[in-house]
Amino acid sequence: MLGLPALVGTVLLGSVGSSDARFVRPPELVQLSYYEDREDGRRYNLQAHALRTDALKFSVRRGGKRIAANAKLNESISDTDLRGEARHPWVPVRNRAGKRLVRAVVDKLYGNGEVRLRIRLKGNGINDTAKVRIVLAECSTDPPLYPDPDCEVRP
Repeated sequence: MLGLPALVGTVLLGSVGSSDARFVRPPELVQLSYYEDREDGRRYNLQAHALRTDALKFSVRRGGKRIAANAKLNESISDTDLRGEARHPWVPVRNRAGKRLVRAVVDKLYGNGEVRLRIRLKGNGINDTAKVRIVLAECSTDPPLYPDPDCEVRP
């Protein structure tokens, strides 16, 4: 009779272990990019490459207040150096909030030499947050051909 309870306990523990096998991976920020380009029509550009992401939101603090902007996936831009589904970047929606956010990033970069951004990611039913710091001195510039900064930050 002792064998039956042990068998039932083993079956129950086995079913709990199988639910762990179906673990859903959270969204992940792969890279944040900031660059300045006069040729594409937008002077200042901010992009986030993320895996397993359905929605993304940028935020920055300025003057004690949080400025946040929703992002949209830009499928017309591809980065082949990044893995899988992170090829296409998320960019701020250039409405009122998006313009204020990008302007705050630029002002902080040139005022303080650095900016700290919070990226909120949603995907697979999971919410996650990534904090990223862009330091202007660490951005690549190659004058006179490319005098504008080009920053790629990996969290």
